[in-house]
Amino acid sequence: MRKADLVRAALAEAPDRPTREIAKYLVARYPALFTAFESTRDLIRYHRGETYKDKKRADENTVIPRAPKAKRKTRPTIAIRKPGRYLILSDAHFPYHDPQAIDEAIRHGIEARCDHLILNGDMLDAYQQSKWVRDPNARSIDEEIKTLAGWLADIRPHFSGDCYYKIGNHEDRIESYLFENAPQMIGMSKWDLCKVLADQLGLDSSWQMIASKQLYTLGTLNCYHGHELPKGLVAAVNPARGLWLRTRQTSMAGHFHQASTHIETSGDKRKTWVCFSTGCLCDMAPAYALVNQWSQGFAILDLDSRGHWKEQNIRIHEGKIW
Repeated sequence: MRKADLVRAALAEAPDRPTREIAKYLVARYPALFTAFESTRDLIRYHRGETYKDKKRADENTVIPRAPKAKRKTRPTIAIRKPGRYLILSDAHFPYHDPQAIDEAIRHGIEARCDHLILNGDMLDAYQQSKWVRDPNARSIDEEIKTLAGWLADIRPHFSGDCYYKIGNHEDRIESYLFENAPQMIGMSKWDLCKVLADQLGLDSSWQMIASKQLYTLGTLNCYHGHELPKGLVAAVNPARGLWLRTRQTSMAGHFHQASTHIETSGDKRKTWVCFSTGCLCDMAPAYALVNQWSQGFAILDLDSRGHWKEQNIRIHEGKIW
């Protein structure tokens, strides 16, 4: 007897039995003919009319409800690929900066013939927009911006390449303050912190703004200000190791006011990951943190045409390269 005849006979005898049970029965009863369970089950489905085409036709006639269109808040990653030497500064907190440390970083960057400049967040302090208790006699945001704008105008001619300004958590205070105290201003369709800040600082088209919590890369290096990462980062021995534990990728950050480096290798030693954090350029003993573990510093990074890079994570002590 043919396999098809046996299948039809089994279906006629027990039309309501599940396909799986009939397949098991035929494989056990006629092992010479039905040698595989799955192919037997497919044959039963065929004779029951449960073919792929029939299923596809039924699916086409079924109206599946669709979810509404989502609003995406994730900003695209900015890829910086231009070869050259980059001077990377962060956490100056104008006007609470350390003039000696900043002068030393700029001097070293110019003497090292850096082409490009990256300000990796918290160049402004935005003190009066802080959520903490504030001294009403302290400088306003207008005075802070004026101080920083004058310095940026002085140093820009010394870098022939591209310049980038990354919004850190302190610059982000401006927008957060408006969210809480003047939400109608944020609701304006043309509001954009990057554009407003660039205009106030007098930055021309040679500067590119990188938004708060917007990621960017320098070749194959993943870059953060640092406030994008989960809290508690500094508890992991040092910021660089915490950066590795949070990202599991080669990365750089500022924000934590500590110069540190952490290296990981794979078990077979074929892969190596490097994470590093840069020091700050601000006052090392502010009233709100007289005792701290901060260190001053900056970085110089050489980027080639393949996206490979080599960094110098440079420390500053008492206004001098350490």
